Amino acid sequence: MKQAITSLTVLAIAITPNLANANQAENQKKITVVKKVYQNINKRHTIIINNATPDFKQAIRYDDAITPDGEMNCQAWDMVGGVDPKIRQVKYTVLKNGKVRATFKNYGKTEYNDFQLQKVNGKYLIADIWGTGYQTSFMQGMAKCQQYGL
Repeated sequence: MKQAITSLTVLAIAITPNLANANQAENQKKITVVKKVYQNINKRHTIIINNATPDFKQAIRYDDAITPDGEMNCQAWDMVGGVDPKIRQVKYTVLKNGKVRATFKNYGKTEYNDFQLQKVNGKYLIADIWGTGYQTSFMQGMAKCQQYGL
């Protein structure tokens, strides 16, 4: 009995670092997706769509389709850095809820975006975004705007 407990303890100690490393590797994969957005912030719209889940892409396409020509759509791209971003000092953190928070300076003011990522076919993709000062997420705001107008 004593030998079995000792063996289990040794096995648990041996497995724990592997689990931690696996979790760190997954977190790094999530951060890598979010970093793409800030590495070329002026192309954030295209980068986010190219790294979005099928549901996120479909919601954007739907919004584009229902928006009359010449009218403003319901997509809050300014949620990620504002209209003319000057983003500096980006720091990335994986939160306990699994979202990746990008904290940055924009015109000297500290702001953040939280990215909800979803694993699709072994690859992390952006499913939704939250931003400093916004009451709803990108997807929630778009749906509310479509329902009630701007």
